[in-house]
Amino acid sequence: MGMHDPEHICLSCGHVAPPADLISGNFIGEASLWIVAIVIASISTWYVLLGPLAYSIYRFSSKKQGCSLCKSEQIIPINSPNGKALIDKNKAQTTEPV
Repeated sequence: MGMHDPEHICLSCGHVAPPADLISGNFIGEASLWIVAIVIASISTWYVLLGPLAYSIYRFSSKKQGCSLCKSEQIIPINSPNGKALIDKNKAQTTEPV
């Protein structure tokens, strides 16, 4: 969540980095929804703004953390026992001669 989060390893792709915030939905869709609703509200009623507001609340309340590379939610801290084992396994695989 912040800059001081420990690094994590992704169980899907093996990427090691601090977790990234994953937000559901689509920013372009949300912005478009707000623009259309504001235009309609300017000639009609302000109740139209409840739709975009609900969508925005949904997007930011469903925020999760995941891999910054592949966007998978399957991450574990590298300082956990499983994280250390996975790091060691990945190091062993990259140093083996072919």
